[in-house]
Amino acid sequence: MRFLKKFFKEKTRENASDEPVLVAAISDDMTSELFRGMLENNGIKFLCRQYGIAKQYACDTPASIMYPHYIYVMPENSETACGLYNAFFSFFSDLKEN
Repeated sequence: MRFLKKFFKEKTRENASDEPVLVAAISDDMTSELFRGMLENNGIKFLCRQYGIAKQYACDTPASIMYPHYIYVMPENSETACGLYNAFFSFFSDLKEN
């Protein structure tokens, strides 16, 4: 829980821009795991949320098939994460075309 407390600071006027930014909503478990691995390998801390039954977080559980993975990063890493996201999916779309 310490990680979550550090990741989500209390909202104040000073740190309102420090809130995590949604960079991806991925419905496939394997694709989500690959993208999270890319973020981890590039040193980008992230938070994966997935709302399941009763709004419980359900990442990496059998119930995760039905709900997309919402991946958040800190604002200072959002540009890099979005670049990785675009590169990641352009690579797979190139494979499908060939």
